[in-house]
Amino acid sequence: MDPNSVLSQLRDIHTPEAIGWWPLAWGWWVLGALILVIAVSATVLIVRQIRKTAWKRQALKALPVLQREYLEQPDAHRLTQLVTLMKRCLLSSKSSSGGKMNLDSRIWLKALQQPQGLLSQTEIEALYQGHYTPEPTKLDRQSFKRIQKWIRILPA
Repeated sequence: MDPNSVLSQLRDIHTPEAIGWWPLAWGWWVLGALILVIAVSATVLIVRQIRKTAWKRQALKALPVLQREYLEQPDAHRLTQLVTLMKRCLLSSKSSSGGKMNLDSRIWLKALQQPQGLLSQTEIEALYQGHYTPEPTKLDRQSFKRIQKWIRILPA
């Protein structure tokens, strides 16, 4: 047996093939599923929050129109529109007591007084019963800013 002939029978060294990315290891599948669950949950929560606060955005959009109309010509009708908007906001918020507000005006008065010190006593009286009087109390731009803040702080 010739040593050269034995060496000639050997094959060359072959390097193994590179490790591919497919099929994925189970850890990548778990990570992918976790990311998918988080993305779907976040989307659902965001959409739910957007829907829950739609009433607030609509009210804050309508308030400047009411403000402009009221400041141009303050009368009981425009004050009634403002009170209606505020009551709708209160009914839509989490803090409302359902349909009781239509039956009990004390709930409306209490809602106007919360948070303490936001609306002045004159503004509270104007919003509570001013639209029933022949000459309602006039609201100014600062009053409308406080009303806007009142709407903003209502819980969604």
